[in-house]
Amino acid sequence: KTSIEGKWSANSKNITQSWLKEGLKPRCITRDLNWGTPVPLEEMKGKVFYVWFDAPIGYLSIMANYTNEWEKWWKNPDQVKLYQFMGKDNVPFHTVMFPCSLLGTDEEWTLLHHISTTEYLNYENMKFSKSRNIGVFGDDAKDTGIPVSVWRYYLISSRPETSDSIFTWKEFITRNNNELLANLGNFVNRVMKFVTAKYDSTIPSFSCDSESEQTLIKNINNLLTNYIEALENIKLRAGLEIAMEISRQGNGYLQESKLDNTLFANNPEKCASVIGVSINLIYLLSALFSPYMPSVTESIVRQLNAPLRNIPDTFTMDIEAGHQIGKAEYLFKRIDEKMAEEFSKKFAGESRDDKKTAKKNKKASKTANNVIATEVPKAQS
Repeated sequence: KTSIEGKWSANSKNITQSWLKEGLKPRCITRDLNWGTPVPLEEMKGKVFYVWFDAPIGYLSIMANYTNEWEKWWKNPDQVKLYQFMGKDNVPFHTVMFPCSLLGTDEEWTLLHHISTTEYLNYENMKFSKSRNIGVFGDDAKDTGIPVSVWRYYLISSRPETSDSIFTWKEFITRNNNELLANLGNFVNRVMKFVTAKYDSTIPSFSCDSESEQTLIKNINNLLTNYIEALENIKLRAGLEIAMEISRQGNGYLQESKLDNTLFANNPEKCASVIGVSINLIYLLSALFSPYMPSVTESIVRQLNAPLRNIPDTFTMDIEAGHQIGKAEYLFKRIDEKMAEEFSKKFAGESRDDKKTAKKNKKASKTANNVIATEVPKAQS
């Protein structure tokens, strides 16, 4: 019932059905470890719960630690829908195991409504592996100095929603340079700088009644409908692609309108229309990219000198004539294509034997340094 009402992703359904078809079997719930959540029974001292059982309870307990009103979310199935996102390895624990734990209490809990499951993301035709240092992990991504928005964009645009996908540095850099920078970054920066230079940072009086403006608005509204539908159905990658297409529409509009100094001088009414519609399209884009790249949204609204806005149902002209914009900023920077090879080598990892050898050599080196450190003062004395 839930899988139908919640429109579960196909792989979520398949994995769950395979478990139920095979039949549920006994499964270990404790481990003999010195870390984890202890089993609260004297006869089981020294044992901790298995993470598959323990971790989902954390969803509730973390909320309960955050607010005394946690039951408004977790014990309110009539008003709250629970959406979960995860890799396919963890599906049965969230569609079978944990719901059974909740049902077994005979209390009214907010149960899973929708689950969005991804396939595997591989690294340069290899599997990500922490033990072998293969791939880029959270702290690695931070150390590259590449802004978080670029990471969010690339990973969501490559999200393995229906099949495995591959992380490659070459594609990563290409998407930054050819999509984020050349598309979204170019559109926003070109319009903002034009308003600053030609209109003293003030939106001119404009009309959007001409055929070209009406055609653009109609196209944007069609795309906006598709964007909202994609997000309602948890098609995150599709939603991001549509947002980028809306930005491309904006760039195309600037090209067709031939926005430049000549248009400003010879056809001021048309130029003002292009600027007015484009500024409002940028404002719309700030909302559409907010779920994906919130820091980019913050930069855009700061440049527009406008408040954050919700995702609308239709494209409207909310920034009116006379509005004073802020200072233009670059949303993205170009990444040198040569860095692809450097990053590939840096995160290619090492085999377990290589790692052991490196650790052994490091230990030997440390011992040698200790010997030198103890002998030098002796020799000096």
